[in-house]
Amino acid sequence: MNTDKTSVSSSVLIPLMSYAEEHGLSIRTICDDTGIEAAKVNDANSRIDLNRVDALLETIASQTQEPLLGVKIGYRLGTRSYNLLQHLMIVCPNLMEAIHKQQEYHILFSDEPVPTFESNESACITFHFQNSEFPVGSQIRMLTCVAAQRFWLGFKCGKAFVPNCIELRMPHPGILAAEIERVMGCEVKFDRSEDAIHFDNKWLYLDSPFYNKSLLTLMEKETLALKLMLDSQSTRVANTIREALKEGRLSYRLSIEQAADYIGVSARTLNRYLSHEGTNFKNLLNEERIALANKLLIQGNSCLEDIAQDVGYSSRRSFDRAFTLSVGYSPAQARNKVSVVPQLGPENS
Repeated sequence: MNTDKTSVSSSVLIPLMSYAEEHGLSIRTICDDTGIEAAKVNDANSRIDLNRVDALLETIASQTQEPLLGVKIGYRLGTRSYNLLQHLMIVCPNLMEAIHKQQEYHILFSDEPVPTFESNESACITFHFQNSEFPVGSQIRMLTCVAAQRFWLGFKCGKAFVPNCIELRMPHPGILAAEIERVMGCEVKFDRSEDAIHFDNKWLYLDSPFYNKSLLTLMEKETLALKLMLDSQSTRVANTIREALKEGRLSYRLSIEQAADYIGVSARTLNRYLSHEGTNFKNLLNEERIALANKLLIQGNSCLEDIAQDVGYSSRRSFDRAFTLSVGYSPAQARNKVSVVPQLGPENS
């Protein structure tokens, strides 16, 4: 399954990064090693590519030598709220309502397929995880998510909650199996065809001590707004900025505040939109500047100093540096490449 467009909310990585810091790891270093912007990890509204998340998990597991990393991070994730959806689920009147909210707003956690829920003789939550290019990291992520769900169920229902059993697709971990079962508090079956948690129906409609009607109404409005943004607005907003630049309605000397004012949102909200598309304002503007510069270089009618000004750079030096970093050669070399291309005419066509 293609994971190129699949992303995970950075909010669910907060306990992972805390764990890494506690074990003496440098957040900036492990982010650089896995191609993740450190600023994104610290922004709960950012989204991170699934492959990079799994690379991060592999790196931290390797450097900490922790075989139960998924269970430990899952416990932290399940017993504290790091995400708006977690806050919403906690204040629901009962577990059944919370599960419905989880399914409806799952995109706030991840772009992966929504977990399914069934209630016959017993209740069952089944996960539909995607594999990535990092098999060890994928396995840790899946265990983390199942563990987080199990511990969240216990947090919502109380200490008396115990699953009937947990099924995992991961291979049997040998002697670690007994420790996983001890921490999970129930039988755990490995090498299964799916990842799932089974529990008694009696837990579904018990009144929750955390129920708060006013908070539920308020938080659902916020959650719905964020879901709508993640569903559609980020791509529309990014394309709106690109089109406005190309059509001259926005200047290539654009600031993020000016772009946000054009869209009608705050600068912070604009960055949140762009983050879901996998970019940010600086990268978007630079991409459009380089695209226009290439077009002007091919036309060959302007000197390099004028092109630098036309595409929004304060100096020829800034332009040269940005262009070279983007395409791998300088604007002057780009112009030379164009000038040596033979022109087709009757004699050489």
